[in-house]
Amino acid sequence: MSVSLQNLITLLDSYTSENTEERISNANRYQYLSEAASDIKQQMQSAMSNMTYPLKYVPGIHSYKINQGLFNVMAAGDIRVNDSNNSLINLPFHISSPDKINEDISLKKFSTQYALDRYDGNLYLTLSYMPTNAKTTLGGMDSITGVTGIGDTASVEVDSNVSTQGNSVKVVVDVSSSGSNFAGVKKTIDLNLSKHKGVGNVVGYVYITDVTNVSNVEVRLGTDSSNYYSFIATSPHNESAFKNGWNRVVIDWTNATVQSSPDATNINVLETIVNYTGSQSDTVLYFDDFFISNPIDLTFHFLNFSLGKNLSGTELLDYTEATDIPYYSGQYDNLKFAHARLAASFAFHDLRLYEDSQRQEIKATQKLAEVRKVIPSNHRVQGKAFRPLGVNFNRKRRR
Repeated sequence: MSVSLQNLITLLDSYTSENTEERISNANRYQYLSEAASDIKQQMQSAMSNMTYPLKYVPGIHSYKINQGLFNVMAAGDIRVNDSNNSLINLPFHISSPDKINEDISLKKFSTQYALDRYDGNLYLTLSYMPTNAKTTLGGMDSITGVTGIGDTASVEVDSNVSTQGNSVKVVVDVSSSGSNFAGVKKTIDLNLSKHKGVGNVVGYVYITDVTNVSNVEVRLGTDSSNYYSFIATSPHNESAFKNGWNRVVIDWTNATVQSSPDATNINVLETIVNYTGSQSDTVLYFDDFFISNPIDLTFHFLNFSLGKNLSGTELLDYTEATDIPYYSGQYDNLKFAHARLAASFAFHDLRLYEDSQRQEIKATQKLAEVRKVIPSNHRVQGKAFRPLGVNFNRKRRR
C-alpha cells in the first residue's frame, strides 16, 4: 500500500467536513498538508526519512562538496564503510563541529570524525580521518633537489611565502623560450606504485596566477620521460573550473592515459605541468604537496527536509499535485492519520475555529505517539569534540 496526496486530501476533508472550495481552497489544502508534513518530519527525525549519499573518500582529501547530490540536509546520521573486504568495515564515525574538525586537520590530529559545513552557499562534508600509510608522497615539493624545469619554464626556485604547507616549487614561465604551450617541473623520484595502479587518485596543489588561457593541469608518473602515465585535470577538486590562486587537483588513475611502456613498480620521474593555449603570456606558477592514495567507498546517511516526491521522482519541499507522494509512503502509511489531523488543525486555526483546531492537534499528537513507538530513531546527537582514542567511557567500574 502507498499513500498519495489525494488520500490525505480525502482524510483532511472528512476531518474538516469541507470538500469544496467555499471555505478552504485547494491551494490551502496543499499548504496545510505541506506544513504539517514539515512539522512531523522535524519532530520524528526517524528512519522513515533516512537517505544515503555515496562518497568516494580519498585519504588526504578532507573536504567534499556534496550539495549537488543531497537535498536539504536536516541532520547528519552516520558514515559507513561499504567494502566488506576492508578492515574498516565496522569503524564508527562520530559527528563533530566543523570548527573543531578543521582545527584538528590543520594540526594533523586525525580521528574518525565528520562534520557538515556550509559556506559560500554550498554544503560540505568534512572528514578528519586518515588511515595509516594511506597515501604515498610523490617526492614532495619542499626543495628543488632533483628538480628541473620543462617546457616554457625559465627558472625554478623554492618559495616559502606562497605555499600550502612548508615550501613550494616556484616556476617562472617565459612563453617565448620554447613555444611549448606548457610549463612545469620534472622531479627525480624512486617509487613502487603497484598498489595504487588502476585504483589510486593523484592529488596535488597548483597555484595559477591567471587562468584565462589555461587548458588543464597534467601530472606524469613515469619510468622515464618517454614511458609514463598521464593524469589530466580539467577542473580542480570541489570546483567546476580553475581559478586564480591555489587549485587542488584530484585525478583518478582509471582516467589516466599510457605513453609507451611505463612500469608502475619502477617510477623514477614525476612531472607536474600546466598546459595552456598559444595566447598565454609570461607568468608564474607554483606546485605543492603531490601524493597518491587509494580511495575508500563510504556511505553518508542523513535526514533531509524533503516532504516526498512527485511522479517524476523529484524531491519536494511543498506539495502541489494530488499525485505527490509523502516521504513516509510505503513504509509507515498509518502516519497519514496524524498528518491529515495536523493539517486539519491548521485549517481550523485559519478559520478562527480555535477549539476545533485544538481538538485536531490533540488527535494528531496521539496518533504521532502511536507511530513513534514503532519507529527507531536514526538521529545522532553531536558528540564531544575531544574523544581520546582507545578509551571506553561507557564501561562500568567494578566495585
